[in-house]
Amino acid sequence: MKVLGKITITPGGAVLNGQTLQQPQGEGDFLVQLYRGQCNDYPKFFKMDPLCRLGFLAAEILLKPLPETHPDDLLLFSSNGSIVSDRRHQETISDPHNFFPSPAVFVYTLPNIVCGEIAIRHHITGETSCFLLPAADWQRMHRMAEIALQENGSSTALVGWLDHNGADDYLIDLELFKN
Repeated sequence: MKVLGKITITPGGAVLNGQTLQQPQGEGDFLVQLYRGQCNDYPKFFKMDPLCRLGFLAAEILLKPLPETHPDDLLLFSSNGSIVSDRRHQETISDPHNFFPSPAVFVYTLPNIVCGEIAIRHHITGETSCFLLPAADWQRMHRMAEIALQENGSSTALVGWLDHNGADDYLIDLELFKN
């Protein structure tokens, strides 16, 4: 497999193919700053939970300079999954006297929703999965991507580690591979 591109986003900034793309400016959510600076054409972004925002942005930015390249498969790996939305949902159901579960929060309690958001936007029709691992294991992740590409007869895949555990605790390392 050949790497066509790589993006890393953390609270400290975004790096695309080894070059700093954008760093946080002042106060405010860096993911919103990054969206406004790099994409700003998908209003549904503001309805997404933080995990989806992170994955969505990484895919948008990584694929933007490669308009002729459409990934066939998407494999994401995480240790925390949808924990931020899980916590928010738990808050809405914990108090029996103030029981107001929100469907808008509940839908994001599935970590594979980020795959769906990316697949819809980029017309990915092959494998789309979010796997939970205790820690990033790139050897295992690459092997699973190779298997998916071979079994599906696919030529390209987005593969990466995606974790969001709170406002200042997130990371995505996303790579675009060609078989």
